[in-house]
Amino acid sequence: MAQIIRKDGKNLYNEQVNISSMRIHNFNLGVPIPFMIFSKPLSEIMKFDFNPDKINFMYLYAGYQKHDIDNLDNKGFWIFNVMAQVLLPKDIKLTANYSYLTPKAGYFYFTAEKPFNNNVDITLTKKFMDNRLTLSVFANDIFNGQVMQVRSNPPGGGESVVLRNKYDSRNFGLSINYKIPTKNKLAKEDTNILNQTKKDDSGGVMQQGQ
Repeated sequence: MAQIIRKDGKNLYNEQVNISSMRIHNFNLGVPIPFMIFSKPLSEIMKFDFNPDKINFMYLYAGYQKHDIDNLDNKGFWIFNVMAQVLLPKDIKLTANYSYLTPKAGYFYFTAEKPFNNNVDITLTKKFMDNRLTLSVFANDIFNGQVMQVRSNPPGGGESVVLRNKYDSRNFGLSINYKIPTKNKLAKEDTNILNQTKKDDSGGVMQQGQ
């Protein structure tokens, strides 16, 4: 199912249609870059003997997608994302995120004239009381670049329609979270993903089966 918007004279039609044949081509690549590669040997880094929440790193992501529909000349679009975590003095964590989606590309029966995604988010986080209290200051879409502007591509021709939606998506705020102490043993498990992966690789599941 896909949405089609078309114009016929002074009439505007918004319809849902069945697509009989379609291919979606996808490509995704993500690369984590721990900043410790500039100060430690690779052999030590590959031991994964560290907590991701306690290191400085950058994560780069790129994705490509193309909607291939019969009788429609759709161009593919790229998705880019850069996320960085930096530990500041006083155990303050800075998290910055930038995402961008290229314009002039086809999304089903629409062509994006402006990027669907184009925003920068920054968050500062500090934990207190043995990590039970978390205080965060955030700024989302700092440059207020979020806008939706597409042009419809009705199948079989016809007059296209431009749709635009822009609102002030920039916002700033303060977030306070408190974790209530509990005696539940499961709640005290180490949430380090890398440690959990190492436990699974050691055959813990097979031992449980025996």
